[in-house]
Amino acid sequence: MFIAPFAFIKKGNLNVGITLKHNKLLLAAPCAAFIAGLIWDKVSSRVAVASIFIGMICGLIAYFMIPDDNINYFVGNVFSLCVPIVVIMIGSLFEKEHFDFEQLNYLF
Repeated sequence: MFIAPFAFIKKGNLNVGITLKHNKLLLAAPCAAFIAGLIWDKVSSRVAVASIFIGMICGLIAYFMIPDDNINYFVGNVFSLCVPIVVIMIGSLFEKEHFDFEQLNYLF
């Protein structure tokens, strides 16, 4: 999962795959799940992982579907950041898992 955003194939003048420009679209989705997991105890691991993939897919779809190069990058990043937040909020309503933050005290 972490190698895929960096993979790109260059054949002549044609770039095939995901280039380094698209990495920021793919890295916005894990940020939302990471921050939600730090501050909210109801986030389960299944919901967090699902939100990352759904956010990445929505961000890339928005980026490639908008033909205007001035706005597609911004809209793709917004979708990639906001969709995981919505997925986490809705998905956490249906999950019964709670993280015990007291476990972290035993590590230090």
